[in-house]
Amino acid sequence: MATGLVLRGVAGPCRGTQVRAFANRSALGRRGVMRSLVVTGLITVALAGCASVGTPTAPVPAPASAKPVVLNLMRDSTRSSAAGQYPQAALAIEQALRIEPRNPWLWHELAKVRSQQQRYHQAVQLAAKSNALSRDARLQAANWLLISAAYKRVGNHAKARMAKERAERIDN
Repeated sequence: MATGLVLRGVAGPCRGTQVRAFANRSALGRRGVMRSLVVTGLITVALAGCASVGTPTAPVPAPASAKPVVLNLMRDSTRSSAAGQYPQAALAIEQALRIEPRNPWLWHELAKVRSQQQRYHQAVQLAAKSNALSRDARLQAANWLLISAAYKRVGNHAKARMAKERAERIDN
């Protein structure tokens, strides 16, 4: 296992030694936790090209969480979403949010699912909540792109343009 592993969480950076310490105490053990992290990352990368029209394709990593149950729920959500089963995907994310309600990545993922369900008003509200909780510039930019796409889909081109400009200012 690499000692230089760095995970970004809501509370800040988490070094590999802290992940190993958590993994040794968890029911899955060290290998199970690390395998969950790797699988979640691979699924995210594999599905990055599968974004639907209207959903921004900005590179956003998987939600940072050290809790295996949250990682499993996100994996379930990703599978359901890829299969077009958006209600099941939303349910899995909502369950993860009950465990980690202040995780901005989870709010972002739920906003993406709501956008795929063509529930654009909710997508805007959820992405805004993610931005309120996040300090990660990449996540905030992705949220603004999602907001822009949602506004564009409902025909509010002025707000869509403003949201896109905001995302571009963050990226620069």
